Formats: sequence, C-alpha cells, structure tokens
Amino acid sequence: MVRIAQIESGSIADELELEIGSRIVRVNGERVRDNIDLTFLLADDELELEVEAPEGETVIYEVAKDPGEAMGIVPAPDTIRSSSRGTSSWAARSPSTCPSTWERCRSR
Repeated sequence: MVRIAQIESGSIADELELEIGSRIVRVNGERVRDNIDLTFLLADDELELEVEAPEGETVIYEVAKDPGEAMGIVPAPDTIRSSSRGTSSWAARSPSTCPSTWERCRSR
C-alpha cells in the first residue's frame, strides 16, 4: 500500500476527493507495494483504484483518463522493506573476515 501525502489541486485525484493519508491498496486488481508499482500501474488510461480512507473505509474508484494525464497523487516516501531472511551474509561480513572479497570490491 502507498499512502497519499499530497493531492495536486485541480487533478483527477482532487476531483475524486481522495484524502491525504488514504492508502492506495490496488490498481486494476494489482497490489500496490511501493511508489514504483504505483507509478507503473497508474500509467494505464482506464483504472480501478482500491483506496482505504484514513478512517479505514475501502472505496473503489473507476477512472478513465487521457493518455499521459497525471492522477495528481503525490505518494509518501517508501519505507524500507526488510527481508524475511534477515541480514544477508554479505552485509554481515566485515573486511577482516573476508579480506579477498573486500579487496576485490575496494579495487573497483
């Protein structure tokens, strides 16, 4: 889900009366995980937006827009997702425990 941080005045999002703080859950049935997903999915001309309002209510919006027309949604910055496997072995190693690899990386 991506949280809406701002809505551009006079935009489609403004006309739909989307609220700051709402979360975009799905676009055309595809789950929105981050801002990259949102940008990619909003490129279509016909959209079905599943939005969760700040109060928790879920609303579905159907939008038909001109090619290239912006929705006017400014998303909040992405949060860093952590791996389900924890810290990678690469990040956990220090130069002293893996000198040959460290030297290769430093020389690039």
